[in-house]
Formats: sequence, C-alpha cells, structure tokens
Amino acid sequence: DNVMVEYLGALPTQTITFPAIATKSFGSANFNPGASASSGLPITYTSSNTSVANIVNGLVQIVGVGSCLITASQAGNDDFAAAQSVSRTLLVTGIAAGDYLSSGNMNWNGGTWNVSDGNGGVASSTTIAPNANTNVHILAGHTVTLSSVAGSCKSLTVNPQATLTETVALTVANNIIMDGTMTHTGAITANGDVFVGGTWTASSNLTVAKNFSIQSSGIYKSSTAPGGSVFSLTVNGTDAVVRVDGTLGGTSTGNSTVGEGIRLYLGGSGSPTVTGTGIVNIARFQPTGNNIQNIIFDIDMNFGNNSVQSSGINTFSLLAGTSNKTLTINAGKTVRISNPNGSFHSPTNATENNST
Repeated sequence: DNVMVEYLGALPTQTITFPAIATKSFGSANFNPGASASSGLPITYTSSNTSVANIVNGLVQIVGVGSCLITASQAGNDDFAAAQSVSRTLLVTGIAAGDYLSSGNMNWNGGTWNVSDGNGGVASSTTIAPNANTNVHILAGHTVTLSSVAGSCKSLTVNPQATLTETVALTVANNIIMDGTMTHTGAITANGDVFVGGTWTASSNLTVAKNFSIQSSGIYKSSTAPGGSVFSLTVNGTDAVVRVDGTLGGTSTGNSTVGEGIRLYLGGSGSPTVTGTGIVNIARFQPTGNNIQNIIFDIDMNFGNNSVQSSGINTFSLLAGTSNKTLTINAGKTVRISNPNGSFHSPTNATENNST
C-alpha cells in the first residue's frame, strides 16, 4: 500500500533586515531600498503614500515631495514561514514655486522672505509672514528668529548650517526637516513627520502627529536635567515609529545630565515602536490617551528622572486612560530606570516601594 506522510510542524522562521533610507531629493533616480530576508527569498515593497513614491519593478520611484513609509515584506514559501514586515520612512525634499526662502539673518514676522520660482531662483520677495499654506526653507548661513507673534507654515526645512530660534508657538501643517541648529522655548506642533539631522535643543514641548526620526547625525535634547522642569516629546501617530539613530536626550547616563530632561509620550493606537541604533537617555516615559496600545521598545533606553518619590512623578508608567496598554522589550534590549528615586508603573507614587 502507498503511505502519505504529512508534516504539520512549524516552518523555520525568517527575519527582514532593512536599514534606514537616506533622505532623497525630488528628481532622484529609482532606487533599491536595500532590505533583505535571512532566508534569501526576494523582498516585496509597498508605499504608504503614492503621491510621494511608487514601487516599480521592485524599486522606489519618487513622484513628489513629502514623506511615506516603505514597507518590506516576505510572504514565505514551502520552506519558510512569512517574515514580520518592516517599515522605514522615506523623506523626499525639494523647493517648489511659491515656497518661502530665508533672505539672511531675519525675523520670521516682518522679515523679508524670498519667494522661489521653482527653478532654483527667486521670483519675488515679501514681508508677509508664512502661513499654513506656505513651505518654509531656512538656508545655510542664515538665522531666523520667530518671536512676538505665533507662527505657522505648511512644512519647515532648516538646512545644514542654518539656524531657527523660536520663542513663541509654531504650528507646522506637515513635516519638519531639521538638519541645522534649532532652539525652541515656545510649544511646537507638527501635523506630519519630524526628521532631525542637526542639533535641536528643546525648552518647551513638541507634539508630532505621525512619526519622529533622529538620523545618525541628529541630536534632540532638552536644556534641562531629568528632574523638575522637563519637556514633553509627544508622538501620536497610529503605529507610530520613534526611530533614534542619533541621540535622544543626553549623550551619557548621568541621572542629572543637562539634555536628559525629556518626557516621551506615545499617544497613537496600534503598536507604537521606539527603535534604532542610537542613544536614548531621557527623564521619563508614559503612554497618553485612551487608545489601546501594544508598545514596543527595540532599542536600549535609560530613564533617569531624579525627582523624589513624594513628588508624584513617574519615571516610567504604563498607566494612561482606560484602555489596555502592553509593553514588549525586544530580545537583547535593555531598559533601565537608573536613579534610586525613580519609579515604575505607579498611578500616584504614594505607596510604591522603590527599594524593591
């Protein structure tokens, strides 16, 4: 008689390696995003925003300025199970006709802005301040100061060797690309993604609607130590990615080091993820809002809040709203609460025993 044997065990797993995608300029040639599967099987890509990028024959085709997520997938076969998909942010920059260009060292309000002709030149100039429909580019060698009256723009680009000093509120309708030097003492709201490739010092809060990324050359730090006055970095995107390949907070773990005074809030639903290859030394962490969240830490992190227990300040908490929150620390990653006065997962700190 013929006998058929069917194997019902689990297939071997595979993983996808997908490095960060370098910033591209509008008009760049099609390119391979560079993901690979440990199985050696081919990768399939998708784009979250086809007004910025399409996938053509396995390559990314840039079709517009902006940002999108490029997702790498591998569906598996008879020999390997499907891999977990991995996404990376693609940022495409460019200067379009009508965009505002800094004209030198100037004030945001009342200063003279050059208006781009879209071909690398200037069509006109104006002293009318940018608004929510205006893309703003601060050019190398220029310092722009935003003060007195709150500012707004559509997107904001601070180029390498450019400086923005902001002392009042700023609302950006889309993305912020900060590759120069920036300080802010007024709250900033970005209703798109934020990319940091330069040095950004915060003395107020930053709220990001989608994703937050620090490139290998980038630093986002506070002007304070991790106790008392700390400043919020709130990232609210659904399945938001906080990617740190540079430095978030202080460059070394000191528990009282200026730069670490940042409170990281994750507010979006789904699986907000903190990942990257860089340094995270900040004061505190907490989810926010009533969304169900499955939070993932895929990077070494240090929380060094030095406020005493009786202050009612959590160093690290999963308590927010009424919906369930879960935390996964991926294999090989370490999350530390480094100060003896730090606290974990307490609603008031009133009864927590920090000696345990």
